Amino acid sequence: MNGKRTWLWITGGLLLLFILAVLLSLAQPKTYSDYLSTSPSPTGVKGLYSYMKQEETEVSRWQSDPHALPKLKEQGLLVMIQPYYTLTQKEQMEYQKWMESGGIIWLVNQDPAGFFQIKTRPALPGEGKTTLHNKNEQTFQAEVASKVRLKPNKKDDILYSDKQGAVAVKRSVGKGALIVSLSPSWFTNGEILKNDHTDLISSVLNTADADTLLFDEYVHGNSHIPSLFTLYPKWMLVFILQAIVITILWLWMKGKRFGPVLTPREEMVRFGDERLQALASWYVKGGFYKESLSIQEEYVRKLMHDRWGISVNMDWEDVRSYMEQKLTNEEFQTWKRRIEKVISLKQENHVTRKEYLDASRQLDDIQKEVQIS
Repeated sequence: MNGKRTWLWITGGLLLLFILAVLLSLAQPKTYSDYLSTSPSPTGVKGLYSYMKQEETEVSRWQSDPHALPKLKEQGLLVMIQPYYTLTQKEQMEYQKWMESGGIIWLVNQDPAGFFQIKTRPALPGEGKTTLHNKNEQTFQAEVASKVRLKPNKKDDILYSDKQGAVAVKRSVGKGALIVSLSPSWFTNGEILKNDHTDLISSVLNTADADTLLFDEYVHGNSHIPSLFTLYPKWMLVFILQAIVITILWLWMKGKRFGPVLTPREEMVRFGDERLQALASWYVKGGFYKESLSIQEEYVRKLMHDRWGISVNMDWEDVRSYMEQKLTNEEFQTWKRRIEKVISLKQENHVTRKEYLDASRQLDDIQKEVQIS
């Protein structure tokens, strides 16, 4: 009957765990990485992706290796927004080949040094709005938080610049082109409608004049790939967890044991504290106070010999003289008072219980001082 009641409580607890897990999973908002075209969060770029879809532009996401980029019959634009890592030499060569065949890559990065032989130089990070100019002397208001500016080549076309230097440039690569710009925050859902960010993005898109638009998610690593916890439904994960818990409980109920084999207590109790306590009790009940003090004194003298090299045969008077040189005046007076109590009892034939306890306490204090010194 008790076994059935236990399993009933376990089943009820697991059911409650299942309900709580489902409710908590529904209440928690989903988290997204930055600059993903699938992210509706303020740091995502789903707003731009959805807008381009509505404009009847051929828009899609690219998640495969660069060597698999399609051969374009029409001009295409691949947008890389803040890659999570610096591309390898092999990957850059594949992108380079795609541009030479007619593709256009728009790299947006806070510091694009290390990508496609782009060079930068230090600059002061902008605070608030900054005025940008294009080659037609048009002005735009934008936030440029990057700590660098681009170093264009002589053949590069400067699309935007401010007082500190180039913010966006375009470079011809074979039949295609490479566009590089700073401030990926312009593209995010939380910033795209601020200042003139939308106009700046639209102007570059018009400059590219591409028929197809690809958002490169390959450069964001595996963060967009569903994990084990997002691939399966929450109820299935909870069910698997409950199955594991039930299996463990079933093995436990069957008497299975995991872990080291512990030595039975009765095999060690003969040499434990019980023996010392029984021996001490025997001395106290029998009134063998002087014998007990002699044993304590012998132990303390042995500790002093091991700790300080004081001979166990040295008289307490000589020990006191030695300690006077070793201790401060206040510490020596305390030590002297304790030793005198022990010496006085050694000379008496009969020791009362009160005197024994007092002297035993003094020897215990001396023992502690020797051990911690």
